[in-house]
Amino acid sequence: MLNGLYMEKNKSLIPVFISALFATLIFHKQGAGLNLLLFEVVTFVYLLLSKQFALKGKNMVTVAGALLVTAVAYVFFNFSVYGLLVNLLVFLLFIGMVAYPQAKSLLTTLGISIVNIIDGQREFFGRLSNPQAGSKGFRRRIRRLAIFFVPLLIIFVFIIIYSASNPVFNTIVEKAAYFIDEYILFIFADVDVLIIFTYILFLFISNFIYLRTAWANLVNDDAKATDELARVRVKSMTNTVR
Repeated sequence: MLNGLYMEKNKSLIPVFISALFATLIFHKQGAGLNLLLFEVVTFVYLLLSKQFALKGKNMVTVAGALLVTAVAYVFFNFSVYGLLVNLLVFLLFIGMVAYPQAKSLLTTLGISIVNIIDGQREFFGRLSNPQAGSKGFRRRIRRLAIFFVPLLIIFVFIIIYSASNPVFNTIVEKAAYFIDEYILFIFADVDVLIIFTYILFLFISNFIYLRTAWANLVNDDAKATDELARVRVKSMTNTVR
């Protein structure tokens, strides 16, 4: 039985920073469109070539194929909001599958991925705080910042998605953005604030992608469910033979 977290050790932060920088360069003041396809293809190829996953097993091949198909479909079917949501769901499944390829259930994979949205940030701030140095006070302050910023980033992502699908809400968001830009951010007139927020957002996403963990409870539940299913099949076959 596993306790705590099941995770890969010694993962570097370098891919996280490079991924966030690359995404910022292609998405800053640009629509999703081809940029989403480009980002997902580059991420997919890097993870594959760096041997962080292998195209083996029915579930992995299916989810990896679905990721590429939905990304291409989003581009060629007029950038549909629903196409974007489907692609993001498949992307969640893909990262969950990379985090724990042995998962037998897609529900387990999705659960691992959702937990990793938060735990990837915890891992990132934990590494920045240099736990080997024993600076408990600094680590505590980092955790408090994470508690504040992580929910804000989640809210920011959902605002973007919902405003894209709801014209009324989008109008409210645009007015709020105009007010902030006109009356608050004028003091940063010579600073591209948007690029900073864009980088922070993709840093959050890159933490999710590259600092993967698999919650042990979900891993254990998946193994138990598989064992129970095997026992049921054996019992059914035995009864049939009798």
